[in-house]
Amino acid sequence: MKTTKLLLTFFMAALISVSCQSDDVTPGNSDGSWKLQSTDLELKYAGKPAEKKSEDLSKKGLFLDMNSNGSFSSNSLFSMSLEDYSAKDTVSGTYTIADGYFDFKYADQSSKTDVHFFIKASSVSKNKLVLVIDKEALIKTVEATAVSSEDAARVALLLALIEQYKLTLNFEKS
Repeated sequence: MKTTKLLLTFFMAALISVSCQSDDVTPGNSDGSWKLQSTDLELKYAGKPAEKKSEDLSKKGLFLDMNSNGSFSSNSLFSMSLEDYSAKDTVSGTYTIADGYFDFKYADQSSKTDVHFFIKASSVSKNKLVLVIDKEALIKTVEATAVSSEDAARVALLLALIEQYKLTLNFEKS
């Protein structure tokens, strides 16, 4: 059960998060209240055809609040209960930006584990933030988060089956 919840945490966050690559994204220009507008998913499992899916989430009330002091809160990231992309409990923690990645750190209440969730920083403007979660970001997350060897093996198997994974999250400033 714990393994399932951990895997759901990683992949649900991936389905809600956006990853991007840019040296221009900093705590100073990414701070503010952001409303998740849409997601674009590209997914390919080994031996299966690639899937592409876009979803309009503008009416769901999903948010990511980031402060220039490195703190964040969100009801659209890191929650295991977002299978239906509905606003649920708020998760809070801290974040840093290094090497093109946001590192969101928070305490997972169900597993009592400190989680580091990595998301690529793609682009930011006055009114738009684009984040991307890809396979590398998921691997960085697994490597940085303390999990049991059994959980790590299960996650490694799932990641091995994924040939391509790219979830783009499109936010607008609220």
